[in-house]
This record gives sequence, structure tokens and C-alpha cells, in this order.
Amino acid sequence: MKGVNVKVTQRNEILYQEMEKLSENGVIGFYNCVEIIELFMIKERHVFNVFTILVACERRVIPNKSEFLTNELIKLKGRKEKFGVIVNYKSISECKEIFRKLLDEKTWIVNDNKDLKISNELECSGKYFAPVNSSDVVPINKILKNNFFNGSYIYEVADKSKSHLSFLYEEKSLIQELTIALKRYIPISLASVSDKLGNYVFQFPVEILSYQLSYNANENLICEIAWHDNAEKRDLIVTARGVEKDNVLEDFSVAKINSGSNSCELNFKVDKVFLAYIIDIETSVIYAAVRESIFMMLNELKVEVKVINENDSVEREFEIENEGFKVFVKEKRNEVKVMNWIDRRIYTNDIEVAKNKKYFVQYSNDYKKSSEDIHREALKDIHWLLDQYGQEEVWLWDPYLCYNDIAETLFFNKYSNSVMKAITGGKSVPEKICKQCKEKICESCLEKICNSCKGSSETKDDTVDKWNIGFTKLSDKFISTINLEFRTTKGTPANSFHDRFIIFPKTYEGAMAWSLGISINQYGKTHHILQKVTDGQMTADAFLTFWNQIQDDSQLIWKSKND
Repeated sequence: MKGVNVKVTQRNEILYQEMEKLSENGVIGFYNCVEIIELFMIKERHVFNVFTILVACERRVIPNKSEFLTNELIKLKGRKEKFGVIVNYKSISECKEIFRKLLDEKTWIVNDNKDLKISNELECSGKYFAPVNSSDVVPINKILKNNFFNGSYIYEVADKSKSHLSFLYEEKSLIQELTIALKRYIPISLASVSDKLGNYVFQFPVEILSYQLSYNANENLICEIAWHDNAEKRDLIVTARGVEKDNVLEDFSVAKINSGSNSCELNFKVDKVFLAYIIDIETSVIYAAVRESIFMMLNELKVEVKVINENDSVEREFEIENEGFKVFVKEKRNEVKVMNWIDRRIYTNDIEVAKNKKYFVQYSNDYKKSSEDIHREALKDIHWLLDQYGQEEVWLWDPYLCYNDIAETLFFNKYSNSVMKAITGGKSVPEKICKQCKEKICESCLEKICNSCKGSSETKDDTVDKWNIGFTKLSDKFISTINLEFRTTKGTPANSFHDRFIIFPKTYEGAMAWSLGISINQYGKTHHILQKVTDGQMTADAFLTFWNQIQDDSQLIWKSKND
């Protein structure tokens, strides 16, 4: 343990020295202060950090008073905590001391609030460079200040425990609510980068120069720079490389801008997406990093197309209105490019992976098999998802959901006492069921759960309570191993829904959800698609919105455990 502490101390000392050099005048900017924006939380008379950003800047007059941006503290629905935003300014030298004290002593010297609680589990793993958004969005830019010129160096002091904010992770819709409320005061989106909650971010924007990328008649990349008025000009390296595809490097070029020059030409064609870097030769400091393409470098693009059929070729003319020059693109119609085949192979591999991981599974009719056989086979994909992600919680959302469907899905969750919630709209479908037990369920599921009767079938009587009759036949032993709550929206304003999802709100990868494409009772029997949802948390939030609207006793169908 002593050795670990020594390593941490040594690492922190390196960080202090790096920040000392980086913040010197003329290295990446000319800072004289930092703007400190604190999002704080008041809970049981104590104050906690929710998120703090310190932005290095240059100001003629440095304010010496704190400013509360939230005249009225923010309150979240159903919570006692209150949130606020305060802004302070400190000198650059004070900023470095704030950083040191935060890491070494776990103290916050910006103010002397005795009620402030600081986490004992703060650490900074090192600095990193946050480039500007381009064809790819850089997630941390959603909480940085004005990071849309060159980029910024970041020192992030992370709270490894975030124990005081655990309720925000447990009820994730609260983060969305807080983010929406905050946007009245500061333009940040914490919900998009919730891992930053509890952290302190030190931002050093690169302001020593500005740059512009363009291209000439040969489609070679041109980089032009303009130094800050007070900057000492120095030699720079500009690099460009094609974005890797299939793990190969397509193209790479390096050029030098001498201290007496302000531009360079790279032997690099801009007919593809590329990554460009501007770097100080002597210090290896990054001055800019961007992902670009030829189309992103054009401010306005006026397209005039002339098509000339000649030897099975097409000539298209694109005129850039504000630049006054033209780019000609010739394309052979029958020519098969090598890259297209690579793209095709990658796509095929992705489809196979998607199918194996159930990201995308398409079911279609197979007239050689019975519908029940197809149904049982398709349900194995649901069971696979339960095995992979059902450790903590599983939610099932289906307007036609009934006991049979739950028996064929959620009852196959092998994780004892995993929290399971199910919503039905109480809608009916014509079906055949057993006369004796009034249930319709495949033989394998029936054998595992009910072990009850076999008999002839008849059309189901709609007056029979199909929702909970099956639950009454479950053994006490089986009930003791499950944690299920089953509710209906029937007779409520939320009744009219057509959504069909299985949701895993708590996994190692965050909230995950799959669109079922069809109700469980018809699963696999006709064409539909099981597909992973892009934003599982939004789907989970939508489920919870419905769930919270059906908490009356009249909407409870069955519950395995009493509170």
C-alpha cells in the first residue's frame, strides 16, 4: 500500500509540473485567470460537488466576487436535494494551487464553506487533448466551454466513488431533468456524459494561433496559420492521415511550417475523410487536431450538374459559389473499386456479429416447421438476452402481455431475485387454450413451470381473467426465487400504446433495450425484427414514465414480493 501511495505522489508531481509549463504565457495561450463554474448540491445541510469546470482565460478585469447564477435553487421531482450554480474567478497561480490541494489533500480552497464535503477518492490519470467537433462529435465538448476553435488540454480530477450522487445513477431520468433545468443557466449537457458527475475539469484552450485548412487545384491539403499578436513564432509540424479502414493506413503526409512562414502544402489528397494535427516541433504540444473532409472545408456549396455520356463515363461539375473555382469528378460506371469490396466484407462481418449478439435478428416464415416450433426457437434469443444482461433488472413492455408470455420469457431468467417489471395493455388475441388449466403455453415451458394438465382445447372465454390465473398455480418455492411485478395500463390514460420492448436498465454497459418488433404471443411466428435500440436509457426512461402512471392498486395484476 505504501508503494502505491509513492507512485500516486510521483504521478501527481509530474502532473503539477506539466500544468506549470502548459499554463505559462505563450505556450498555448496568454492566461491570467480561470473562470470556475461550480454545480453544487445541498443535501442534509451539507454541500457536495456535482460538476466543476475551471476554464483558463484572458481577461482585462478579473471579478473578485462570487456570482450565483441560480437565484432559486433547482429541485428535482420527488427529491429533497437542491442544486445551484456559482461562478468564481481566480488567478492562474491560484488555479495551480487549487489543483495541487485537490489531489494532495482532498480540499477545495476556492471558498471556505465549512459544510462542503469533498470525496476522498479523487485522482487524475493524466492530461489529454480534446479536439473540436467535426464529422465526429467529441462527447466531452458537451460540458467544455467554447471548445470549437483549436481544441483544449484537459486535466480531469475524477471522483471514483460518486457515492453522494448514487441516486442519480439509480434513477437516471433525474439526470435528464437536472440537465434540462441547468440549460437555463449554463450550456452544458451532463446527461450525455454522466460519467463526469462528481468530477473537476481543468480546461486550457489552445489560443496561441488560429488555422484554416483548404486545398488547391491539385486537391492537395493546404494549412494556413495566424499567430496570436503576442506569440513568439516557432517551427510547426502539420500531419495528415487518412482514417483507418480495415486496420490499414491509407495515406500519410507531414509538412513543416517554418517560424518565418504561415502556410504549408501537404502531399495529401483531400478526397477522403482525414485526421489533421498541428504540433510544436520543440515541445510536442498539440495546437490543433481535427477530423475533416473536403465537404466540411467548404462554407457554401452550390452544385450545378452537367452530365455528359461519353464512353460510359459521367462528368459532373461542382461549382463552389464563394470561392470561384471548380472541382471535376470523373466516375467510371462499370468500374468496381477495391474499397467497395472491403466495405462489403466489413458490413457482412458486422451483420454476423449483430446476429450473434442479438443486435439485429430477422425472423421470417418457415413453412416446413409448425408455428409453435418456430415460436419456441425464436424465444431462445430472448432467453439468451436474459442470460447476458438479466443479472440486476429486466423490464418487459407489450400491449398483449399475459401470464403465458411472462412464463415463456421472464421466468427463464436464471438470476434469482433479479428485479423484473412487466407492463401490459390488457389487449386480447383469439387463442386456443387447455380446458383444464385455461392456459396456452408451449410444452417445454409448461413442463418447467406448471407441470399441470393436458387436455383438449377450446376457444378462450374473454370473461376469464387471463392475466393472473396462471400465477395462482405457481409453487411457493418458485415464487420465492423471483422478484416480479406485473401491471396493466387498461383503464388509464396510458392505455393506448403499441410499444414492444425488453429492457435491461442496469448492465455493465449501462441501460440496454431491444425492440421486439411483435408481441411475445406471436414471437417468431411471422416476419418481425429483434433489434437493439441505439439509446437504451431513453427507452428505459419512457418505460418508467408509464410505470409511474400505473401505481394504483387497481393496476396491479400480480406481485411476487410484498413491500
